[in-house]
Amino acid sequence: MKRFILLISLALTLSACSRQSVPVVDDGVLEETAVNPVLTPATPSSRLLAPGSRSITFTVTTQDPSVVKADSSNKPFSAMSLTATSTDNNRTHRFIVSLQANKPYSFYIKAAPKNNPSRPYAVTRKVNYRVVTPYLPTFPRIFTLWWPEWGQWQDVTVNSLSKLSVFVFNLHSYHETNAFKPIDPDIFKQAREQNPSLRILTQLYSTNGCDVSYCDELERVDNDPDHPLYKKIFVRKANDTLWTYGAGQDWEHPVYNLSHRETVQYLLQKNLSLWRNDLLTFDGVFMDNCWRGFEGVNDGRGTGISRPIDLDGNGVADDPVVRDRAYEYGLQDFLKGLKNAMPNAVIICNAIGGYPNKTALHTPGQPLKDRQGNPFSYSSAVSGKEFEDNIYALSAKENWLTFSNFMNEYRAWCKSPCFTFVPSKGSEDNDGTDDKNFEDFRAMRFGLATALMGDGLYLRNVYATWSKNSWFDEYDANLGYATQGSGQPIASGSSVWRRDFDNGIALVNTSKTASIIVNLGGTFKALEGSPDQDPDVNNGRTVTRIKLAPLDGRILLRP
Repeated sequence: MKRFILLISLALTLSACSRQSVPVVDDGVLEETAVNPVLTPATPSSRLLAPGSRSITFTVTTQDPSVVKADSSNKPFSAMSLTATSTDNNRTHRFIVSLQANKPYSFYIKAAPKNNPSRPYAVTRKVNYRVVTPYLPTFPRIFTLWWPEWGQWQDVTVNSLSKLSVFVFNLHSYHETNAFKPIDPDIFKQAREQNPSLRILTQLYSTNGCDVSYCDELERVDNDPDHPLYKKIFVRKANDTLWTYGAGQDWEHPVYNLSHRETVQYLLQKNLSLWRNDLLTFDGVFMDNCWRGFEGVNDGRGTGISRPIDLDGNGVADDPVVRDRAYEYGLQDFLKGLKNAMPNAVIICNAIGGYPNKTALHTPGQPLKDRQGNPFSYSSAVSGKEFEDNIYALSAKENWLTFSNFMNEYRAWCKSPCFTFVPSKGSEDNDGTDDKNFEDFRAMRFGLATALMGDGLYLRNVYATWSKNSWFDEYDANLGYATQGSGQPIASGSSVWRRDFDNGIALVNTSKTASIIVNLGGTFKALEGSPDQDPDVNNGRTVTRIKLAPLDGRILLRP
């Protein structure tokens, strides 16, 4: 049997990276397979194709004159329904496939010698892809995080999913000892049919964390003296012990040493191999920790700046400024690598502090640059960030954040389309008990109205684990689309901000002490709420002015 090389180049983005057993090999597999003939795919990019894509053209190249066919199922070569158009003496073979939005496609590609088509080659290549729909949800935009509680898959229904703008599937690593029980994919399919803007995300690890099998593999590499990445995978201290995040907690994890370029490339390859397996289901990823350095990061025994971290492995604690700069360069390279490989996927980071185009540590506010000295903005690499603690800071007795400063940073991260998360957390968020502030609807309204001043998404975390999808009357308000840019103060120096929408307005009183009477400049209607929430506020009455308590918000509809 003759050897041949099968190359796939895509007019749009196609890829896959799974560990299929031969003879089926997904496009994008980077390691050589011990089969004859060898398949060598072109460099893969994303299987998620841009909105509006109506067809895809991919070209298969064989070393010898061949016949190439494809089908949506792994049929015998003679039964395959698509035959490529061949040129270059039957060495270059082209397929053109029509596409439908949000429909997953898989194609199995096989080849046979031109002079003996009844004897196909041994290896089958598989490619997968899906066209995403435009992201155009109306307001308010709601997301969930770490819901449902692990194993409570029955809580995820078509109705509950279709109400969301973004659903982050609960695949957090501290559940790694539990058997994975997938949700019925038909639920995802039907929810997308009801809400084409719905984005379903999985989790990817950026700076720390991994499941058992993945951690075991990384540990083997990190501890292998014969491997080029020996003691370069994880962050160590000057005494050659691991520096871990969350010491003593059930989510304690080693931290990736992103200061080494080869480590970044290795992690990219491994993460993309895992991620691409699921991209027919998921629209992207949420990464819980995207630290720009170690200053202020608490390892459970003290903050990162006080720990003797040794990134270069010379046995001496690094200078904090040099350490954090080297680490941030690695984070930039990691995120840029993800975005380049998956340009149409949603990538959201938590704990990525500061403005996207400015330094955050040591000399905050300076222009941010990459390792080549070029201007850099995280907005070019990620779709949005999570402002995990900002709403709490705005509403608590803290003075490190003003509402205007928050809005400036919120706008900076809210590129179009905006996938920035603006959650608010209850006071019992970290004590391991249910949050009694579910009754504090004013706190929820303040957080939601704050999020509505921009184009981001809101979640009220009312339980310690973030694992409940609590639904408030305000979430069902149909505001339509914004008729102005971001929200603004109703007057110079006012603590009340307003934003107008097709079907109503959102107001938020940012003062911590003063109640404000607001003249609405027209007639509006309060929401008609359920009796078990806050019917005194959501009473359905028609109003021309309202009194806003300190740290309160309101949604009002046009009559």
